[in-house]
Amino acid sequence: GNRELLIWLPQSYGSESQRRFPLIVLHDGANVFDPSTSPISGVDWAADEWVNLLSKRGVMPEAIVVGVCHPEGFSEENVSLRDCDLSPQLGGAAYAQFLTTELLAHMDSRFRTLVEPTARVLGGSSLGGLISLYAAIHHPGAFGNFACLSTAFGDVSQSAPHDAEQLKALAAVPALPSRVRMYFDHGTRGRDESG
Repeated sequence: GNRELLIWLPQSYGSESQRRFPLIVLHDGANVFDPSTSPISGVDWAADEWVNLLSKRGVMPEAIVVGVCHPEGFSEENVSLRDCDLSPQLGGAAYAQFLTTELLAHMDSRFRTLVEPTARVLGGSSLGGLISLYAAIHHPGAFGNFACLSTAFGDVSQSAPHDAEQLKALAAVPALPSRVRMYFDHGTRGRDESG
């Protein structure tokens, strides 16, 4: 089916026609750039502003940022379609396949991206962090960097972290590819408290 992508190009993209850029792919596209589309109290992640600021300070290179949007509504199980997309226990396997094959091929063929995995970041929060971990395990070599923020390890099962399927899958992997970098964090309140 069709899926909406929100694509932000850095300032130098138009003026440096031979330059290639790293790629940052973030789940929950409605939250990534625009507070008016963000369902979280009108607060967005300001990914474009952060990339601008950090690249001007020399902390990171300029990058192309993609916000991947999810379907709205609820499934027969009364689970949001977003959760179906991001849950490895539901539709997450197909979504991860889409990201690592179709999305990357689309971006590489239409934009001046750096195609090395070390120049690609996949990230998200809550179930977005979980599906990022899933993609690292099940699609090694597509992305080289992962940001897993407030990762919902319990998935839709709400299982305790020690019983979480993706943590068990990570423990069963002999090693992720060399040069893979992962960032995890979690808060101390609400759902994060038990993470």
